[in-house]
Amino acid sequence: MANGTSRTAGPTCGACQFMGSASTGQVLAEALGLALPGSALTPAPLTRLLRYARATGKQLVTLVEENLTPRRILTRDAFENAIVLHAAVGGSTNALLHLPVIAREEMADHTRQKTVVIADYDYDDVDIERAIIEGAGLRLATAQCKSEDDVIAVARDADAIIAQYVTVGAKAISALTRCEVIARYGTGTDIVDVDAATRARHPGHERAERLVRERGRRPRHGPASRSRAQDL
Repeated sequence: MANGTSRTAGPTCGACQFMGSASTGQVLAEALGLALPGSALTPAPLTRLLRYARATGKQLVTLVEENLTPRRILTRDAFENAIVLHAAVGGSTNALLHLPVIAREEMADHTRQKTVVIADYDYDDVDIERAIIEGAGLRLATAQCKSEDDVIAVARDADAIIAQYVTVGAKAISALTRCEVIARYGTGTDIVDVDAATRARHPGHERAERLVRERGRRPRHGPASRSRAQDL
């Protein structure tokens, strides 16, 4: 009886065959979305482990192509999912040390105040934009950028950019990894590299409507509409 129990309790080499620190970490990685579904507790000698390794490599390529970074995966819902799973399986108490630290590191990006940068504008002031953006709980920063390098310098930590004449091309889009929305005032000027934005999975013009709605106001020079923040 005891011999049979030991054989079924520890059937193979590899991580602990009980819900210790190693196995707990494996199932939590899957619950957080950092491991492929079903891969967490695959016994070490099974060929299935090699198949999961190959599938993981393929998935990594997809993640790179879609710019899907850990900060975008480790959301509040992901951590709540991991906490519920930990309670359900009776996981190691070590997880109670590790999960809060990981959450503090990753969730800082989700709890910080988001920033909208107006990279350049042809108006006497941005009072309309400031009232709407700051009224929505976002931080507004303004600049008068003359080049793409200027945009990179002032908007490195921006979550959204609104521009009027300055170019937001492939160089800036590649450098501004935090940016989720790129929008332009309605100048009729093609200043955003939509192809580069699409490749980087930036919203570009299509999802920009989540951020901006056209507003009827003309700049000092040229026929343009005034935009305003709607949602971020």
